[in-house]
Amino acid sequence: MIDTVQQKFDELAPRYSAKYEKPRDILGFEKKRRMDLLLEFAVSIEPAAVLDAGCGSGVVLSQLCESLPDTALCGVDLSLMMLREAKASNGRDTPFIQSVVEKLPFADNSFDFVYALGVVDYVDEPAHFFADVQRILRPGGYFVFTYPNGDSVVRRVRRYLQTRLSRTGSSVAAEPIRTTEIDELVNSISCEVLRRRFITYGNGLISFPWSVALSRTMENYANGKKMSRYLAWSCFCVARKTES
Repeated sequence: MIDTVQQKFDELAPRYSAKYEKPRDILGFEKKRRMDLLLEFAVSIEPAAVLDAGCGSGVVLSQLCESLPDTALCGVDLSLMMLREAKASNGRDTPFIQSVVEKLPFADNSFDFVYALGVVDYVDEPAHFFADVQRILRPGGYFVFTYPNGDSVVRRVRRYLQTRLSRTGSSVAAEPIRTTEIDELVNSISCEVLRRRFITYGNGLISFPWSVALSRTMENYANGKKMSRYLAWSCFCVARKTES
């Protein structure tokens, strides 16, 4: 699957930044929302060394360059075209490295903050990715990631309809993950979930003019309520590595 994922994002590279900067639909809003949450959290803890695992075209790292001028930043991505876009748009001499996220080219305990936005969805073996994050993360460090919510009723309905209609999605489509699976992955790497926020509400397929406003309203209303786990399309999660 690595080759097909790389091809997909190589093709998206020239127009990918616009999805963050000028979101036009609910999926674009999702990217903007998860970036805003990430920036807010990163600024609140002021990490010394940050890794963007799956940095794409570097939009989030560019924002961090401005917000955290004294922080050492680094980006990794599978797509060479995405990395070229990231280097061209980054205002600081930030290193960008081509690599799979399941085998990150860094020494143990290299970072105190690792984040992966929209990455877990496309990894063949999430357990390998989480284990490598644990390896390069310093004790007490933070791992922030998003995942497509496998508990979403809408996602289940879509999958049921696809099955009934004998249709399959793209071979490189995001693979939803249930919250219990995420908890198992986090626990397996000696981390604990500190914060979980379900961030987008909608069908994820068709965006109406009111979809973004509805998603904002639903996020604010459902945050912290059990219902959010079954209604939201995706989730933003903050985990922390134990000190020992």
